[in-house]
Amino acid sequence: MRRAAATLALAAAFAWTAAARGEDAPRAAAGDSVTTLENGAKKTRTGVVVESADYEHVVLVQTAKRATLDGADVVEVRWGDAPREFDAAVTALRRGDAAAAAAGFEAALVNRGTARAWILEEANTGLGEALLALAPRDAAATERTARVFAAARDANPKSLLSDRILLGLARAEILRGRPDAALDAAQALAAAGKTAKRPAWEADAELARAEALDEKNDDAGALSVLDAVLEWVPARAAGSKDAELARRLGAAAVRATVRKTWLLVAAAEAPGAAEAAERARKFVAEMTAKWPSDPSVAAAAVDAEGALLLAAGDAKAALRKFLEAEVAHFDVPEEAARALRYQSVAFERLGDTARAAQSLRQLARTYPASEAARRAR
Repeated sequence: MRRAAATLALAAAFAWTAAARGEDAPRAAAGDSVTTLENGAKKTRTGVVVESADYEHVVLVQTAKRATLDGADVVEVRWGDAPREFDAAVTALRRGDAAAAAAGFEAALVNRGTARAWILEEANTGLGEALLALAPRDAAATERTARVFAAARDANPKSLLSDRILLGLARAEILRGRPDAALDAAQALAAAGKTAKRPAWEADAELARAEALDEKNDDAGALSVLDAVLEWVPARAAGSKDAELARRLGAAAVRATVRKTWLLVAAAEAPGAAEAAERARKFVAEMTAKWPSDPSVAAAAVDAEGALLLAAGDAKAALRKFLEAEVAHFDVPEEAARALRYQSVAFERLGDTARAAQSLRQLARTYPASEAARRAR
């Protein structure tokens, strides 16, 4: 904890000192690169010096000529003066080694190797994401995560990484049991997405908002948000010439559909909720018809069918569905985790307390970062 506090203190001191002196970001040798999207195709400019970068504008110098790019067109900035520890941490995060990634990003923040301020937002973003992955097994990481994402946000309030930063902050606040703070982060991301002309950020913000409302047990509010997402996101995805944007919006629509499914199932699980159960069954059928080949939709449908059978009192038939979801849809971790949690309930109702406990142990061991595991805890 002392080391983490020292890391953030050093980062804050660096940012404050540079601002107090009225200095611009130090210039680097021409080793940066900027990738933009032009008429649906990616174009990368290499051998440049990026003087400033945010979601409104990116200013760069190439062969002594300064150019200002619209931030909405910028896909990625790569920094030529990235320290070795930073690059190693990025690689570790991509391969799923959260512990090595966290150590690497902390080292990059302490031994920066560059005087430019980009390291503060990018290394803190990576550190926050690594800590999020560690949080299910490390209670201390949960508390640190929100502070680290806040440090990334403060380093550049208009960061090109605002979606990662603010979504990470929202998730960290949910883990800390602070859904109202998560709502604030989601609202900030929605505003940033609108200003930055990035509809994928706006869609992600609304999904985070729905999750936070769900955590507050405001099911009606969460359903309203999800219905709004499902009204505009698919149409925007279908009309986009940007393949990556269309993919992200399509994925957001699927996630909104799956979360709506589980809100409807939750309503159906209340005593005497026959009408709600029928509404949930109808929505599951519509979901599978609309996305017949989507793995997450298929997995959610099997789990939801099992949950509705369980609510109707048929624990044996429900258990078969949950076993199917766990085995056949292991490639959808959230639904495989949900299947294990429901298996525990089904075994309990069938009087097999040993297997009920075994399912919960398997859930905690195999899918510790899942929403199902968190709620089971």
